[in-house]
Amino acid sequence: MPRNRLLAQIDEELLHARESLKFWRDQMILLDHTDYQVAAKRQVMHREAEIERLLEAQETLLTIELAGPGATASSPSASRSSFR
Repeated sequence: MPRNRLLAQIDEELLHARESLKFWRDQMILLDHTDYQVAAKRQVMHREAEIERLLEAQETLLTIELAGPGATASSPSASRSSFR
């Protein structure tokens, strides 16, 4: 898959993951002091982890793209916060 198409797919998945995270955070508030709040908190943790993995993949691809052909990425996690 071409790198630009892969980056576009990651962008789309990030959008969906962030929408899902917002939904589950709202559910946590609505389900406050109920047995279901634990499930909502778990979903929030899963969405946050998913977003982190997508950001890491995006950063790796962008680092490779900026380095040019034949170059290797030395430490893609160093500037992760710039993509948030």
